[in-house]
Formats: sequence, C-alpha cells, structure tokens
Amino acid sequence: MAGALTARPNLGEALTSLAVLTVHLGMTGEARALLDRALALDPNDLFANTHVALLASVEGRWEDAYESAAGMWQRKPSGWTGYQVALAELHLGRLADAKRTADRTRRHYPGNVLLYPIGAPTAAIEGDAAGARRHIEFTVKHRQEFGHYHHAQYDVACALALLGERDEAVECLEEAAANGLPCPTA
Repeated sequence: MAGALTARPNLGEALTSLAVLTVHLGMTGEARALLDRALALDPNDLFANTHVALLASVEGRWEDAYESAAGMWQRKPSGWTGYQVALAELHLGRLADAKRTADRTRRHYPGNVLLYPIGAPTAAIEGDAAGARRHIEFTVKHRQEFGHYHHAQYDVACALALLGERDEAVECLEEAAANGLPCPTA
C-alpha cells in the first residue's frame, strides 16, 4: 500500500486500505486522516464510508457510529453494516432495536457469524443467562478463522464478563486481540 501511495498519492483504495490497517493497530488519528483523504477524493466510496463507522465505534463514539452505519445500511446494506448498526444500538442502550436489527440482518445474511454473538451481551444485559449462553455456543460452533471473527470474539467476551465469567472473558479478549481486534492505545 505504501508503494501504491508513493506512486499514486491520491489512490483512494490504497488510502482506505491503509486506514483499515491503522485503525486495527489502534492508530485512530492516522486512520481518520486517511479516511478523510479518501472521502475527499470520492465521497461515495462505500468501503471508506463503512470504515468511518468502525473508527467511531473503536473510539467509543457510539452515536456517530450509529449514524454512519445506519446511513451505509440505507445506501448499501450488508452483513457488516447491519452488525455495526446493531452494535451501536446495543452500546446506546437501545436493546430492542439492536435485537431487531440483528434479526433483520441475520435473515438477509444468514452466513454472517457476527449477527449471532451480538445477541449474547444483549441477553446478558437483560438477565437472560441461558439465552446469552445459547448465543455464545452458536458463535463458537460457527467459528471462522478469517474476516471479522475477532469482533464476534469480543462480543462473546463482553457477554461472559456480564455473566460474571471473568477468566473466560479475559481469555476470549486475548484471542480476539491476537486475531486482529482493533485495540486503540490512547
């Protein structure tokens, strides 16, 4: 990517790909600058716009994450954007909305593993330990070694922590980090 940007500093795809890498390394300021450059070149770049929501969630700016992800869902729905909408709703305390969004997205994208673990922390918050464990078991059973599975591991870890299973939660967080979960250092 660095070579591509050296040769063509305004190559939007390279800017966005580098932004994704930097956000996963916790370099959120750099990621924001790269996404801003990519979107200045092409405000309709779906890949860049989708990662604006990821960056906002990594920074804990859940209202911004929701607005960005919901806008992307309207423009070009996908399992990933549906997950991002549901995750933001969960963090904003909109549990019923998060469940509806996850269910709706799961119907459209049944193979997306991210849409099952979001139910685990939701159920745990609602005091449904059995429901949380069902979501955890399903997620682990359908484990994927690629893609966004580290986000699923994070959701499982949150549910385990809410259920009081501290050691298992920490172990799951360590696995998620080792698998590439964005980990801001600030």
